[in-house]
Amino acid sequence: MRRHLFVLPVIAATVVTGAVGRVAAGADSDVPLHASTTTPPASVEFSGIDTTGACTHADPVTMRCAVTINETDIFTGDLVGQEQNAIAASVTIPEFIGHAVTIATYSGTVKGCPGPGTALFRYTATVGVNGETGHNHGAVEVVAGSGTGGLSRLRGHGEFDVPAAMSGAAVVGSDRLYFSCNTPHDD
Repeated sequence: MRRHLFVLPVIAATVVTGAVGRVAAGADSDVPLHASTTTPPASVEFSGIDTTGACTHADPVTMRCAVTINETDIFTGDLVGQEQNAIAASVTIPEFIGHAVTIATYSGTVKGCPGPGTALFRYTATVGVNGETGHNHGAVEVVAGSGTGGLSRLRGHGEFDVPAAMSGAAVVGSDRLYFSCNTPHDD
């Protein structure tokens, strides 16, 4: 069971973000920007799974485990900053297959926006696509009206896919994100 505890932080990191992203300068544009994310292992905290890897909050009918995960992701590239993630997942244990939702506070810059600020991102994910532990796919959106500072007008949406390629050192995935700091009439 302990090997699953080692794998879970890597899986958690793949729930919400991938390592290479596309962010469009305008909502209808296809101009790619690139960003990398890193999740330092010390920044991941779990609840709902004990030290043996057993679920502490299982649904009595489905036997899915209610797991919460808090983590920090570091962004470099066209998004420079960090993201604080609060993840809630309903998954099978030890496979870690199910669904997750995340609310994340991003602090930093986004290429094409006037300066640094903060914004909330909302993620939904299928965890363990096609029964493959670690392969996650989902959608992301900027929470309307959540931006501050240089990201006060940030809006957008996208999707991400993280293949099941867990090396223990890096989580590699891809995002198609269409973010803009323009208001709808600016496009």
